[in-house]
Parts: sequence; structure tokens; C-alpha cells
Amino acid sequence: MIDASFEVIENIRKHPDADKLDLAEIGGYTVVVGRDQFKNGDVVFYIREDAQLLGDVTKWPWQANALKFASNSGRIKVVKLRGVLSAGLALPIADVYAHINDEKAKDWKADNEKLTSEFPAAFLLGKFGIKHYELPCPRDGESVGGLPWCLPKSDEENFQALKRDGQIPWGEKCLVTKKLDGSSMSICCAPDGEWHLCSRSNEKLKGADNNFSRAAKGVVELGLAWAKHYNKRIVLRGELTAHNIQQFNFNKDKDINGGKPTFNLYGIFMPDEVDFHNRDGRYGTPYHFLEIAKQIKDLTGIEIKTVPIIGEEILTKELFKSYTLKPRDWGEGVVMNFYNGVGSCKSKSLDYLGKLSQVL
Repeated sequence: MIDASFEVIENIRKHPDADKLDLAEIGGYTVVVGRDQFKNGDVVFYIREDAQLLGDVTKWPWQANALKFASNSGRIKVVKLRGVLSAGLALPIADVYAHINDEKAKDWKADNEKLTSEFPAAFLLGKFGIKHYELPCPRDGESVGGLPWCLPKSDEENFQALKRDGQIPWGEKCLVTKKLDGSSMSICCAPDGEWHLCSRSNEKLKGADNNFSRAAKGVVELGLAWAKHYNKRIVLRGELTAHNIQQFNFNKDKDINGGKPTFNLYGIFMPDEVDFHNRDGRYGTPYHFLEIAKQIKDLTGIEIKTVPIIGEEILTKELFKSYTLKPRDWGEGVVMNFYNGVGSCKSKSLDYLGKLSQVL
């Protein structure tokens, strides 16, 4: 997940209701900036929503000014400024590099290659003092350790990052699914009957009286049946919804299945697959979650619940934009599953994120 990078301002215009503010378009999102601070085509250091500034102004002096626009924890949010939703923070390159004496270390293009690589977190933390903000996870069930089977955390990349790198296959079809607002949950199943219950970051104690265990009932058996039949390890990834998870009045997902703890399948991870398209269960591969759901039903006669399926769409910039403009009551956003194993990304409702920023 890319939390900050150097980006080009695609368009800039005056704020309709503020004499000292402009609106800059960066990666498809609108960012409120100072009047005449930037112009079209300028490269800025763009910090995305849900990035967290560490706040050590001795080590990173530029954060002294940036922290004025962050929460007390240093988290960058989607905020409404004079009636316009602003997604993230844009800073001049010179400000970010002002404290660095070595001219060779001020190469933003070289830094951007590292920031937008597959694993940018360590570099981002070390040179810029930014990490990804972790939303408070519901304290639901005892953790017994880290994730098993070298299972990676379930992070969906934002469409902005893929759009910039040209990784979105414009004009091709994709599968659009709802992005539910609950808690990440994974069920790991092996052919020999071994299984693990996990949150986004930890393995949970099995059999305890909590939302994770209650949501896993019935689903574990389906995963184990598939693993035994195909003689493969499989990880079912889903969103845990329940009436007492993310209890915001604008979050309708908490009411799924009458508010009972429910596992909503949205992805598959195959630990033993060499091809990373198959390993990640991408759309168009035999291991996409809809294909696995069909196989489970054919095998057991039982239908596993998935996230809501919106349907196939043609990938356009207007499509992404339309989902960022959805009202908060519509939901948090969507996930675009690209066809033929290219990947996937999310497009979030800015109105939903803005409201979420007020309560978290």
C-alpha cells in the first residue's frame, strides 16, 4: 500500500468559496491547497488519507508544518474545507527536502521508485517518517501469535497508485464488488484438517466466544472440505460484519444478516502456488473467490456468503470517479477486480471517508 509519493498536479482551480484556497486534482482526487501555492504540472509530495506522520520534527523538520493538518495521532484524513472534501495533503518538494544537505539525496524521481515499489514501507518510514495508520481493531478474541503460513496482511491498493503507474487496464472489463466496512478475517484450511482463524494481523484463539469464532462456524468446514478434495492449502479471506463492529450510524454493513457475526468472502490466497496471479486468487484465474465459492457449492451443496457483487463494468476514469462521489449511505466504496490476473484496487467514497474521519 502506497501512503505517500511524488505526484503531478493534473489540474488546479480556485476554491469556489475561499479566497485563499485552490483545489488541486491529484491522482483523481481533489486536494485543497493554498491559493497560488501550485500550478498545473507541478510535482508535489502527496500524502494520502490514512497515512500517519510520526511527528519527530527533529528528524523530519517538514512535519512541523504538515502536522497542523493532521489529527492528534498524526493521521491524515479526508476533511471538508469550506464545503469541499479534501483527500490527503500536498506539499512542495523543497519543503520536504529542506533539511537534507546532501544534494544527491534530494532526487525525488529516485525516491519515487522506492516509494512506489512493492514494499515501500521501510523506506517511507526511514526517510520521511510516515507509516500507514492502523484503524483501531475491535478487541474481539484473544490473539495467539502472528499470521501463519507467511500469510500477508490483506491490504487493497488504492486506485490512485495503480492509475499513476499505468497498471489499470483501461477499456477492459472488471468485476466490481462492494467494499464492506467491518473487520478483516481469514480462515486458513489444510488437507489434513489443520486450520487457523485470523484477523488482519494476528491468529485468533479458536473456539472462543467472540465474533470471529461465531462467524467461522460452518465456513471452516467448507474450507476444509475444499482443501481435502483438491489436496491444497487455501486461505479464505473475508470481511467480518456484526452489529457491534464499526458501529457508526452511517455504516449499514453492520446490519448484514440481521447483525449476526457473518463472514463475507472477498478473496482467496493460495500459499503453495508459485504463480502470484493464482496465489492471490485474481479475477480470471481458477482461484478467484467466485470460482472457489462455486466449487464449494458443487462439492458440499452449501453456498458460502460473499461480499455483494455489483457486476462487470468497463474500466474508465469516469467509473472510478463515480464511486468516489457516492454518498456515505451508499457505503465505503468498491473493489475493482481486473480480468486476466492483472490485479485489483479499491475506490472509496470520499463522503464516507470524510464522515469516518469525524468519528475516528
